Amino acid sequence: MDRTTFIRYFPAFPIDNDSLEKLYNILTKDNFVEVKVWEELENKCSTPQAFVELLTTLKQVTAEVLAKAEAEIRGVPYVNVSELQVNSDAFKMLPDSFIKKHQVLPVNITGAELVVAMADPTDLGIFDNLKINLAIILLFLTINRFFINSRT
Repeated sequence: MDRTTFIRYFPAFPIDNDSLEKLYNILTKDNFVEVKVWEELENKCSTPQAFVELLTTLKQVTAEVLAKAEAEIRGVPYVNVSELQVNSDAFKMLPDSFIKKHQVLPVNITGAELVVAMADPTDLGIFDNLKINLAIILLFLTINRFFINSRT
């Protein structure tokens, strides 16, 4: 993944020392990055943002890996895109323009609950907008931005 792609799909990726430590633990524990490689990249970069962008150039650090790590760092559930089935009734709840603009995907609706997969489920503005306009209970999941773009 190149720098432009990373910034486009992960604009709100939490880049601070605490998040980098968590990312280090996730990626090295699961063998996506060797400790030695992490340290070499770290020495090349002057800012955490530049480091994460350089990290994304590694073949094994895919968009899916980053989406999972981002969800874990933020403390929100992540959905494996291969297991996701979108209910057509849920999909009809939101206009295509809203889905594309806010990187959300209505997944399922049961009674008064709408399950929404979001690229950034910590975006409270989107949450408030949906809650006001739909008057429904919302449940959020994290999903890879690439998948949302491919479904709309």
